Amino acid sequence: EFVEMLSSEDFEIQCNADFSSLDADGSGVLEPKELMPIIISLSEAHSLSLTEDHCTRFVDIFDVHNNGVIDRGEFIQFVQFMMIMSFMETPEGWAAQRDAEVAKSNRSVEELLAKMEKDRDSVHKVMPLLPKDVYEHLISDAFVKDCTETFEGLDEDKSGTLQPEELFPMVIALSEAHPYGVTMDQCARFTAIFNIRGDGVLRQDEYLDFARFICIMSYLNSAEGKAAAADAIKVMDDSKRIE
Repeated sequence: EFVEMLSSEDFEIQCNADFSSLDADGSGVLEPKELMPIIISLSEAHSLSLTEDHCTRFVDIFDVHNNGVIDRGEFIQFVQFMMIMSFMETPEGWAAQRDAEVAKSNRSVEELLAKMEKDRDSVHKVMPLLPKDVYEHLISDAFVKDCTETFEGLDEDKSGTLQPEELFPMVIALSEAHPYGVTMDQCARFTAIFNIRGDGVLRQDEYLDFARFICIMSYLNSAEGKAAAADAIKVMDDSKRIE
């Protein structure tokens, strides 16, 4: 509703009326000093410390014609900006920002899931083509030990398996998502990708595959990986084309 209001005909009519009211000298344009009333109003409403210098800088931003003043068309954009800035300082604005962050996080999780679902089976082809030090790290006792410790830390009920909900912290960390942007359905899909046994949970060996996959993908997407593992990346790309 707020966005629709800012693009409505009534809003434009009100802006034109305000413009005429502010245009004290009747020049058909607004100088920075003539914008002060609306700036002061905003400052008082939201406890902002805005000065005439800010007015000049606002004019520079919205002065499409670069003539140091704002005409009627530019003034509408200016008012839209000021109202959006004011709205973002309200509880409704904070909620809108949070909802936008959640939606963005949800998309990032979906993108990560899609990538995993496509690339999961090609990882075993890639591992022998990785640089020796990377390959040896992924099969080392130290790597297995770290994965075991992480698995045990996530296994809150000490069942020896990871339920989808126990993957929740890992999914958030991997996708850099907002907690509210991750759903239990997405956690279940992460589990399903590496759940070879098809029993709906991850066991230690399946979690190890999961951890190796994440490490390999992170490495191949790094500058070092792109330079050192061209053959591995080619295998991944070829696998996608075949699919």
